[in-house]
Amino acid sequence: MLSKILLRPTLLLGLLLLSLITTLIHDACAETVTGCPLGLRKGGIWIKGLFTSSDADEYYNSQTDAMEVLPEGWHQSVSKFTTRIGYGLSDIVEVGLVLPYKHLDMRKKEKGEWITKDSQGLEDIWIAVAWKFVDNPDSATLEAAKLGLGFNLDTASDNSVKNGIGDGAKGIRIVLLSHEHLTNTLHLCNHIYYDWLGKARRIQGWKKSDWNYGDRIGYKFIAEYSLGSRFRISAGPIGWTEVVETKSADGSRTPGRFYSHSIAVKLLYLPTGNERDHKKISIGIDIPYSAKKSFSPDYSMKVVFMWTF
Repeated sequence: MLSKILLRPTLLLGLLLLSLITTLIHDACAETVTGCPLGLRKGGIWIKGLFTSSDADEYYNSQTDAMEVLPEGWHQSVSKFTTRIGYGLSDIVEVGLVLPYKHLDMRKKEKGEWITKDSQGLEDIWIAVAWKFVDNPDSATLEAAKLGLGFNLDTASDNSVKNGIGDGAKGIRIVLLSHEHLTNTLHLCNHIYYDWLGKARRIQGWKKSDWNYGDRIGYKFIAEYSLGSRFRISAGPIGWTEVVETKSADGSRTPGRFYSHSIAVKLLYLPTGNERDHKKISIGIDIPYSAKKSFSPDYSMKVVFMWTF
């Protein structure tokens, strides 16, 4: 997948020009559920909007246990807009509410029959709390570290879950976030997380009813370089691996390991020039280089807007 992107110089040039013209950025530090390692000050309100878009070019073939190019007539397009609202209870403790909205357009063939989905709606709502246990703005090394806890409330309707909107199970996410200050121009923004999703609820006509979703471990390690007082670029690996229940040809259920690993590249613009203001607009791309999951794209676009009051 990475080689396909590198062979498309027109696409890369277009994305770069778009980034420069619009001066949009992707927030290199923030984790979707628990927020940014730098955290919020008491009484601060942080509003973040994240838009992602991707078109699959490969799918997982369970018969060959490998990713393969989509057959003729197949497609999968996913667009998501996620809103996160954070509030600082104190200078070191904050809470958050995550509202993800998804549009899925998919067509594939299973057992000789075409399955088509064109659905959209609000996915599962998350709530989160985070504790910043390191806060050293003037540190020459570790500037901030935070421990976050998120809860998937499993709020999507049965009909939405059947149509690919929502997980159909409650879940918990534990996140460790950090922000390292290496030099005046070079920073590291990292996080690792563990997801636990419980047993899928029973929904009539849904093949995943009563399935055990299992566990997921995810990561993001980003190096961020300053281009003056307001512009920055960032790049680094991002991904996850999980063990979930799968259904074999004889109908039995066995654990299966799936994963997705990408390189994230972003251009950053800070209107105030101060990262702790949490005022950013962004654009970036994630380029997968290794994946084993239901569908995988050549690349995915991410656009972010955030503002703190």
